[in-house]
Parts: sequence; structure tokens; C-alpha cells
Amino acid sequence: MQWKIRFHGLESLLWIPICGVMVIDIAVNAQSVGGASTNQAGPVESVKPRLERILVKPKAGIDLKDLQAFHASKGAKVKDQFPAMGNLQVVELKKGDDVNKLLEAYKRSGLVEYAEPDHKVRSFGKPRR
Repeated sequence: MQWKIRFHGLESLLWIPICGVMVIDIAVNAQSVGGASTNQAGPVESVKPRLERILVKPKAGIDLKDLQAFHASKGAKVKDQFPAMGNLQVVELKKGDDVNKLLEAYKRSGLVEYAEPDHKVRSFGKPRR
């Protein structure tokens, strides 16, 4: 069965405001999703990194014992590790350590794919181990 839609006279003009409202609604929602918030409450506060720990992802194929020795040489300890995420490690630093200097040392070591500050974020779930 085929549906045939016919617009006659004034009935077809009723669709113009309906389509206009839909276009405006789509544009407003696209701006909200794209980052241009329509929230009048003010800007969201910037989240500062935690200074007591960093995230480190070991390079594929390295011996994790070498990375463990590197941690120990810096006085750092692995607090948590996520094998399902390429052995991503949460590394606790000594109190008072310069986070930026340590991040550079990890990057220069050749042992890690990346090293970055650990920012506090909200999650909908916990990564699988």
C-alpha cells in the first residue's frame, strides 16, 4: 500500500511554522552539545589536576619490571593498574614532587606511551580490570 500526501490550500501553510520551530529547536540543541552552553548559571569551573598522582600508559612490549624500577627510582608507587586499558597505571608521587618535571622524566624514559596529570572526573562506570 502506498501513502500519498497531498497539500491543498491553507492546510499546506500550517506546516511552515511547525518546520520553523523544529529547525530552531535543532539549532539550539546543536549549540548546547557543541559547547556553546545556553545555561545562564555561568561558566563551569576548571578542574585542576591532582598533584599527588599521574596516569602512565606503558609502551606495548616493554618489560613492566623496567617501568616498576623507574617508578621506584622516582619514589613513586603504582596505586592501580588497568590491564584492559593497555596496563594504564595510576601512579602515586612523593609529597612535594614537581609533577611537571616527573611527567617529562617519564616521557623521556622511553618506557611509556604517555604520562599525564590525573584530573578528577566523574564516571558512569569503572573500567574493567
